[in-house]
Amino acid sequence: MATGITGTAQLDQIVNAVRAKTIFTMQDYGVFPGAFDRVKVPSGNRSYTEPKLSTVTAYDLTEGVDMANAQQLTDSLLTVTPTEVGVQVLYTRLMRETRSEDVATLISRAITDALKLKQDTDGTTQMDTFANSFGSGSTTTLTVGYLNAARAQIQGNATEISKDPQVCVVHPWSYNDLADTIGTYQAVGTNAGPLNIGLAGLPEEVARKYVVGMIAGMPILTDANIARSSNAAKGGV
Repeated sequence: MATGITGTAQLDQIVNAVRAKTIFTMQDYGVFPGAFDRVKVPSGNRSYTEPKLSTVTAYDLTEGVDMANAQQLTDSLLTVTPTEVGVQVLYTRLMRETRSEDVATLISRAITDALKLKQDTDGTTQMDTFANSFGSGSTTTLTVGYLNAARAQIQGNATEISKDPQVCVVHPWSYNDLADTIGTYQAVGTNAGPLNIGLAGLPEEVARKYVVGMIAGMPILTDANIARSSNAAKGGV
């Protein structure tokens, strides 16, 4: 007769398998869907269209001389045609009947997460197509100077300026560079250098809560979905 201790290995067919509630893979849904103006395609239309007028010029006149300088006002049309996006997950009837949780609810959540991520990455990839850029890739450290230059480029553009509020979106790695260098703003003259937090500089409480939330009137937002190449990630204003 066999002897020994009876444990779960010996009675493995009658031991209940206990599992915790299903968790989801952590993802960053980003900031693009909520950081900028959004418009809806009117019902019954395939595209969003927005007319835009050209400008005319005002001239100095001479008293008693009729003005004879008629100008032509023209318009142009901005057309944006959305593309289709989809997610497909197929599961069997057997899967539905033998699950320990509501599999349809779990799949629905996973699909919703995928669509949120797609919305954001569509926005982050647009930054790589901007006509103007600063720095030289992985050898450039993000500084306040680059953000101010980007803001000035937008507000002082010779073709068409923008007075709308600007927003800065960077990868968390770039944000780290910015946070490391922002302290030099508090130094003056020949003593310029990093802040001396906890000693002769800022109190330790500031160090514990220190974040870069806004620079030059621009909110500083981070988005981990910005494409990375080695240690380089392109942000935008």
